[in-house]
Amino acid sequence: MSCRSASEEDRAGLKDVLTRCPELDTAAGHVRDFGEILSSRLGATLPARIDAVDASQLPGLTGFALERRTLPEPDYIELAIFGWWWTRMRER
Repeated sequence: MSCRSASEEDRAGLKDVLTRCPELDTAAGHVRDFGEILSSRLGATLPARIDAVDASQLPGLTGFALERRTLPEPDYIELAIFGWWWTRMRER
């Protein structure tokens, strides 16, 4: 279910959960930002967003930021994203 198709009750419930858990709210914001980067082709903003993810110090997300920093050149950011995603999908 996408947020667009969620009922008002579901939206209110999600808002309540995010209000009660600031870490989850921060993670949800990072996910929304990443979706916006992909859907709007805002690749130039990706390094700054990855830095913001790292600064939030959320388990699971900071590992991604750390992996990105190990790449030799910024041009490989896309490779890092999709390689990281593909690796995680195969582990399931």
